Amino acid sequence: MLIPFLPVLYLTDSRGAWFAIALSAIFVVAFSIQNRRFRLIGGIALLALVLIASLFFGTKIINFLIQGHTSQDKGYTISTVTKRVYLWESALQMIHDSPWLGYGMDNWLCHYSNNTVCHTTTIYHYWILKDPKTGQPTGLADEPALSHPHNIFLHVWVSMGIFGLLTLIAALVLFFWLFARILRRLHASSHIPIGERILSRAMTIGVGASMLAALIQGQIDSAFLEQDLAFCFWTLVVSLLLLRMVSFTLWSKSAKA
Repeated sequence: MLIPFLPVLYLTDSRGAWFAIALSAIFVVAFSIQNRRFRLIGGIALLALVLIASLFFGTKIINFLIQGHTSQDKGYTISTVTKRVYLWESALQMIHDSPWLGYGMDNWLCHYSNNTVCHTTTIYHYWILKDPKTGQPTGLADEPALSHPHNIFLHVWVSMGIFGLLTLIAALVLFFWLFARILRRLHASSHIPIGERILSRAMTIGVGASMLAALIQGQIDSAFLEQDLAFCFWTLVVSLLLLRMVSFTLWSKSAKA
């Protein structure tokens, strides 16, 4: 079912989406191979291919990723990767000034720049228009209305403070802990019909790969604090909880399912 969407994925020209799909596909293949020896051999082979590709094509790959998306600002050519670095710096400065409680949900834009969407002239803005060291433009002058810092963890920290960030991290750790526990349960459950085990395992791996893809994409874009993306996030969480029930996975050895 993924094949028809590959041309669409390519036409998005989104490096983050490409990496997310590629790594989540590797994730699916790795967990689909239950033989540890084959998995180890495959992992070593993949690592060798990556090292060889980096050795011979490393510079071209880096240039492709960094210079793939560019824009002009006062005669300077600036990549979207460089823009993101400045956005992250803005977010880190905001976090430095309010690390505990953050600035509130959807308030990034009000503190980021003096824009027409959230017009605030009486507070300090963290919009970086020129590099503080070189004085060159950052390429962000024409994008005052960016609504998030293009990183899921920075976005949550700016919005909900350190406690919100720790809650998100705890939820993710619990998610992947439960993911691993369900797979171990399915592998050891001989009383569950083989067909149900195969189907449950496939669905569990798919849910885990989807969350991994969201996290990878979320390192350079928004992946949680948007209505549609938050819906997808919690859908994955609920799906894993349902799979826990279907597989009769216990929370602990002494707990009841």
